[in-house]
Amino acid sequence: MTARISTRPEDHHEGAFPMIDRMREMDNSFGSTAEAAKEKALDFAAAAKERLAFGGNALKSYTIEQPARALGLALGMGVLLGWLIKRR
Repeated sequence: MTARISTRPEDHHEGAFPMIDRMREMDNSFGSTAEAAKEKALDFAAAAKERLAFGGNALKSYTIEQPARALGLALGMGVLLGWLIKRR
């Protein structure tokens, strides 16, 4: 028969489980850091989304204004990529 040790704070005096106390402190300290990192990542994602939308709009307008050049560029990229893939 094994004895069970309660980890509830109300069952023990302060500092009875120093490792658990340290883990709780670490959890609190990482909370603000993790939250800040999450906010920063969301800001970067929003900025990237805006840049991609701008790039897509620029590409669409270029294709409408210069269809022959856009077609030639696409053809050239296709030939170049096909050649690179075939080389392997």
